[in-house]
Amino acid sequence: MLKYRPEIDGLRAVAVLLVVIYHAGIRFHNKEILPGGFLGVDIFFVISGYLITKIIAREIESNSFSLWNFYERRARRIVPALTVMIGVTSVFCWQYFDIEGFVEFGESIVASVSFVANIFFYFQDSYNAEVSNLKPLLHLWSLGVEEQFYIFYPLLLLLLAKTKRSNLILLVLLALSLFYCEWTSFVNQKFNFFMLPTRAWELLAGGIAAKYECKINREYLPKQATELILLISIAAIVCSAVVFTDNSRLPSLMTFPLIVSTVLLLLLGGPQSLVGKILSTRPLVFIGLVSYSFYLWHQPVLVLLRTTQDRSLSDGESLLAVSLSFLLAVVSYYLVETPARRKNLLSRKVVFSGTFAAFLLLSMFGWNVQAHGGFPSRLSRLKEMLADVDLLRKARKLDDYESFAKSHDVTTVLTNKKIKRFIFNDSFGHTLITAGDSHMETLTTAIIAKPPDIIHEFIPVTHSGTLFLLNGLSRANNINAPDKITSMIEWNQQTLEVIRSIKKPIVILGGRLPLQLEHSLFDNKRGGKEPGSGNPGLVIDTGNGFREATISEIKTAYQHTVNTLLNMGCKVVLIYPIPEVGWHVPKTAIKLTRNMTPLQIKKLFSDRKKIATSYNVFKSRTRSAYGVLDSIKTDHNLLRIYPEKIFCDENLCYTYDDVFFYRDDDHLSHPGAVSLYKYIISKIKTKWEKK
Repeated sequence: MLKYRPEIDGLRAVAVLLVVIYHAGIRFHNKEILPGGFLGVDIFFVISGYLITKIIAREIESNSFSLWNFYERRARRIVPALTVMIGVTSVFCWQYFDIEGFVEFGESIVASVSFVANIFFYFQDSYNAEVSNLKPLLHLWSLGVEEQFYIFYPLLLLLLAKTKRSNLILLVLLALSLFYCEWTSFVNQKFNFFMLPTRAWELLAGGIAAKYECKINREYLPKQATELILLISIAAIVCSAVVFTDNSRLPSLMTFPLIVSTVLLLLLGGPQSLVGKILSTRPLVFIGLVSYSFYLWHQPVLVLLRTTQDRSLSDGESLLAVSLSFLLAVVSYYLVETPARRKNLLSRKVVFSGTFAAFLLLSMFGWNVQAHGGFPSRLSRLKEMLADVDLLRKARKLDDYESFAKSHDVTTVLTNKKIKRFIFNDSFGHTLITAGDSHMETLTTAIIAKPPDIIHEFIPVTHSGTLFLLNGLSRANNINAPDKITSMIEWNQQTLEVIRSIKKPIVILGGRLPLQLEHSLFDNKRGGKEPGSGNPGLVIDTGNGFREATISEIKTAYQHTVNTLLNMGCKVVLIYPIPEVGWHVPKTAIKLTRNMTPLQIKKLFSDRKKIATSYNVFKSRTRSAYGVLDSIKTDHNLLRIYPEKIFCDENLCYTYDDVFFYRDDDHLSHPGAVSLYKYIISKIKTKWEKK
């Protein structure tokens, strides 16, 4: 057993408070107070590496180390509280989540109990999936990293115990992981954040601190110097949480001071120091003791509250959610965590068999949620309207629509590594091409499922989040984070070459232009405000970096793109803005009808005004976008499509009739896309096929 150090629990408290406040999004004067609070996880990694190494090293030295004992301790520590949290969260998600969100939740359960949550969330399409603050188990990615580390780490220490260079080898591994992390932070930020190879150095930093601790003679370090080092270390942690943001290139060498500061606090921050005394105060120690359960509960509580309210939370509501999470953590600590650690209550056999049974049951539940498509029967009053809402999402998971196409007797041909063709018939008709962002991608399942007789094949070349423009324009969530801007020049040029090789092409061109021009998410002025804090816009790659594009440059880019396509012999269908909603349509409907009788629901949906938005707000929002698109010269081979004619009248823009037109707050559902697609084809036939 290790000597108990209360200041380490105090440091745990600091780490968990940073993370919880960050996820709660608490603000002061409309600015997040801890935009870099996610770095609390990095602190947890160092602490975990430190404590685990001390325990394993001592047991190896005394010839008492056992892998069974190690994994038993891990199971007692992790599994009971985790199982209870997922089980309780599942009950509430069953009640409040829509079909798409519930399917994703089921997938995340399987990944979490398999300790690969980090890998699962890495491979998710973050643009089209539930946004981060609506994923109840997103925070378990860090648990996945730790458990993957603990699979290999004890074996590594056992092997290194046989050599005198064990500490040097650990230092080399740390350096390799750190340099790989730094390199990956430039080339694949998402991988860098979620994966073990780029996080291992943080855990190893704690491990090496534990290995070298006995060689540090604190008597040779003046007390004043120790106090100064510790004060600078705690200040570095706080400053990191205040200065860094989501757009910072982390983890990387920029995280190194935070990791070193944590190591110094572990090595020098004993109870005799001022910082150690502060960290050892009862409130902080108690928060540290319940920090694991606090961490487990805070994310699902915040997510469920946001889901039931169908909006972002006020600071007061966020504080209420944090308080509830802490209360649940205390209950979990005393009724779940503490009893599970008592060997006189639970034998090793019970622990391992219980872990297997619990994870098996949770996995079976998660698999069933996926297999049954989110159990639409639990929303029986709306299941007919919800039936095809997420068809696009299902198809995108089936090998880029290939399985979906085969189920509709459509042949697929690979043009290159990224672009596929869908062959419909043997007649030499037109080739339909969709180009643009995810708003154009919503047409994909509609076209594949019901190809028109005038079309021979279909080629989707859409790219989520980015318009198809040929003047070097790309999309940026934040112009101040150039490392997160992806230039679209190469992709668009590749797309152009594919189009150039096609005979009789019809290019459907469009995207969410208002979002790019207005630099703000949509607010319908009726209580429906799109969640998030993004500030997307169009930027120009100058060769030496990116800068924000002007309206004039965006007009020129659109004109150049359309003229290029027309000069190549293409027919161009120019799609004007699809009305945005502000409300997540299926979720809002579920919320409105949760306690209604079938008769009340029927009455509600006979009136289409309930989840409608103002036509005047739509026109105001799209004024600049219309200006850009109207600037393109009229041509016989150019067809303009106005989605507002399908979804709006002179007063309102509607989101449903017998089906939902939207699958979230701005993307069309499969039925909505079918309506737009049929309208497009009718206009194509009228303009070009009857001439």
